[in-house]
Amino acid sequence: MRILFVSANRESVPYPVAPLGVAYVAGAARSAGHEVRLLDLCFSDSVEADLAVAVREFAPDLVGLSIRNVDNLTYPSSVSYLDEILAAVSGLRRHCSAPIVAGGPGFSIFPERLLALLDLDFGVIGEGEETLCLLARYLEEGRAVPDLA
Repeated sequence: MRILFVSANRESVPYPVAPLGVAYVAGAARSAGHEVRLLDLCFSDSVEADLAVAVREFAPDLVGLSIRNVDNLTYPSSVSYLDEILAAVSGLRRHCSAPIVAGGPGFSIFPERLLALLDLDFGVIGEGEETLCLLARYLEEGRAVPDLA
Protein backbone atom coordinates (compact mmCIF):
# COMPACT_ATOMS: atom_id res chain seq x y z
CA MET A 1 0.00 0.00 0.00
CA ARG A 2 1.16 3.53 -0.80
CA ILE A 3 0.81 5.78 2.26
CA LEU A 4 1.35 9.53 2.13
CA PHE A 5 2.06 11.00 5.55
CA VAL A 6 1.39 14.72 5.95
CA SER A 7 2.64 16.76 8.88
CA ALA A 8 0.10 19.58 9.23
CA ASN A 9 2.17 21.61 11.72
CA ARG A 10 3.02 24.99 10.17
CA GLU A 11 4.19 26.81 13.29
CA SER A 12 7.84 27.85 13.26
CA VAL A 13 7.85 30.20 16.28
CA PRO A 14 9.79 30.06 18.50
CA TYR A 15 11.46 27.45 16.27
CA PRO A 16 10.39 24.83 13.73
CA VAL A 17 9.85 21.32 15.05
CA ALA A 18 10.81 18.21 13.11
CA PRO A 19 7.83 15.88 12.53
CA LEU A 20 9.37 13.15 14.65
CA GLY A 21 6.17 11.35 15.68
CA VAL A 22 4.86 10.92 12.15
CA ALA A 23 8.36 9.91 11.03
CA TYR A 24 8.24 7.02 13.52
CA VAL A 25 4.84 5.95 12.19
CA ALA A 26 6.09 6.20 8.59
CA GLY A 27 9.12 4.08 9.54
CA ALA A 28 6.86 1.42 11.05
CA ALA A 29 4.73 1.42 7.90
CA ARG A 30 7.82 1.08 5.71
CA SER A 31 9.06 -1.80 7.88
CA ALA A 32 5.67 -3.47 7.42
CA GLY A 33 6.20 -3.40 3.65
CA HIS A 34 4.32 -0.25 2.67
CA GLU A 35 5.66 2.40 0.33
CA VAL A 36 5.67 5.70 2.20
CA ARG A 37 6.25 9.40 1.58
CA LEU A 38 6.32 12.21 4.14
CA LEU A 39 5.24 15.75 3.31
CA ASP A 40 6.15 18.34 5.96
CA LEU A 41 4.00 21.45 5.49
CA CYS A 42 5.95 23.57 8.00
CA PHE A 43 7.77 25.61 5.36
CA SER A 44 5.25 25.30 2.55
CA ASP A 45 4.61 28.48 0.56
CA SER A 46 1.42 26.95 -0.86
CA VAL A 47 -0.17 24.09 1.06
CA GLU A 48 -2.71 23.48 -1.72
CA ALA A 49 -0.02 23.28 -4.42
CA ASP A 50 2.29 21.09 -2.34
CA LEU A 51 -0.54 18.68 -1.51
CA ALA A 52 -1.58 18.53 -5.18
CA VAL A 53 1.96 17.73 -6.31
CA ALA A 54 2.48 15.09 -3.61
CA VAL A 55 -0.81 13.37 -4.43
CA ARG A 56 -0.24 13.51 -8.20
CA GLU A 57 3.33 12.18 -8.00
CA PHE A 58 2.75 9.51 -5.34
CA ALA A 59 -0.91 8.44 -5.88
CA PRO A 60 -1.48 7.29 -2.27
CA ASP A 61 -3.90 4.55 -1.24
CA LEU A 62 -4.06 6.03 2.27
CA VAL A 63 -3.18 9.43 3.74
CA GLY A 64 -1.93 9.79 7.31
CA LEU A 65 -2.41 13.30 8.68
CA SER A 66 -0.34 14.25 11.72
CA ILE A 67 -1.90 16.92 13.93
CA ARG A 68 0.74 18.10 16.40
CA ASN A 69 -1.12 21.02 18.00
CA VAL A 70 -4.57 22.55 17.60
CA ASP A 71 -3.45 25.94 18.95
CA ASN A 72 -0.30 27.78 20.01
CA LEU A 73 -0.86 27.30 23.76
CA THR A 74 -0.17 30.98 24.38
CA TYR A 75 -2.35 32.96 26.75
CA PRO A 76 -3.75 35.59 26.33
CA SER A 77 -2.94 35.68 22.60
CA SER A 78 -4.10 32.19 21.69
CA VAL A 79 -4.12 31.27 18.00
CA SER A 80 -6.08 28.29 16.68
CA TYR A 81 -4.60 26.10 13.93
CA LEU A 82 -7.89 24.38 13.12
CA ASP A 83 -8.52 26.49 10.00
CA GLU A 84 -5.09 25.54 8.63
CA ILE A 85 -5.69 21.87 9.41
CA LEU A 86 -9.13 22.00 7.81
CA ALA A 87 -7.59 23.64 4.72
CA ALA A 88 -5.08 20.78 4.48
CA VAL A 89 -7.85 18.18 4.73
CA SER A 90 -9.93 20.04 2.14
CA GLY A 91 -6.94 20.21 -0.18
CA LEU A 92 -6.34 16.50 0.22
CA ARG A 93 -10.01 15.77 -0.54
CA ARG A 94 -9.87 17.93 -3.70
CA HIS A 95 -6.86 16.10 -5.08
CA CYS A 96 -7.18 12.59 -3.67
CA SER A 97 -9.86 9.98 -3.06
CA ALA A 98 -7.79 7.94 -0.60
CA PRO A 99 -9.11 7.63 2.95
CA ILE A 100 -7.57 10.00 5.49
CA VAL A 101 -6.49 8.81 8.93
CA ALA A 102 -5.47 11.43 11.49
CA GLY A 103 -3.26 11.04 14.52
CA GLY A 104 -0.76 12.90 16.63
CA PRO A 105 -0.92 14.63 20.00
CA GLY A 106 -3.27 17.38 18.80
CA PHE A 107 -5.69 14.81 17.43
CA SER A 108 -5.51 12.65 20.56
CA ILE A 109 -6.71 15.53 22.77
CA PHE A 110 -10.25 15.39 21.38
CA PRO A 111 -10.45 12.78 18.65
CA GLU A 112 -14.22 12.49 18.32
CA ARG A 113 -14.65 16.22 17.77
CA LEU A 114 -11.83 16.38 15.23
CA LEU A 115 -13.11 13.32 13.36
CA ALA A 116 -16.44 15.11 12.90
CA LEU A 117 -15.10 18.64 12.37
CA LEU A 118 -12.51 17.58 9.78
CA ASP A 119 -14.70 14.86 8.21
CA LEU A 120 -11.95 12.26 8.57
CA ASP A 121 -12.27 8.59 7.68
CA PHE A 122 -10.24 7.22 10.60
CA GLY A 123 -8.34 8.40 13.63
CA VAL A 124 -5.57 6.97 15.79
CA ILE A 125 -5.38 7.91 19.47
CA GLY A 126 -1.95 7.80 21.10
CA GLU A 127 1.01 5.99 19.59
CA GLY A 128 0.23 4.98 16.04
CA GLU A 129 2.96 2.63 14.86
CA GLU A 130 1.00 -0.59 15.37
CA THR A 131 -2.50 0.77 14.84
CA LEU A 132 -1.69 2.46 11.52
CA CYS A 133 -0.12 -0.72 10.17
CA LEU A 134 -3.12 -2.75 11.29
CA LEU A 135 -5.50 -0.26 9.65
CA ALA A 136 -3.51 -0.40 6.40
CA ARG A 137 -3.65 -4.20 6.44
CA TYR A 138 -7.42 -4.20 6.97
CA LEU A 139 -7.89 -1.75 4.11
CA GLU A 140 -5.60 -3.74 1.80
CA GLU A 141 -7.53 -6.91 2.54
CA GLY A 142 -10.88 -5.19 2.09
CA ARG A 143 -11.90 -6.06 5.64
CA ALA A 144 -14.23 -4.03 7.81
CA VAL A 145 -12.24 -1.84 10.16
CA PRO A 146 -13.15 -2.41 13.81
CA ASP A 147 -12.83 0.29 16.42
CA LEU A 148 -9.10 0.56 17.04
CA ALA A 149 -7.18 2.75 19.44
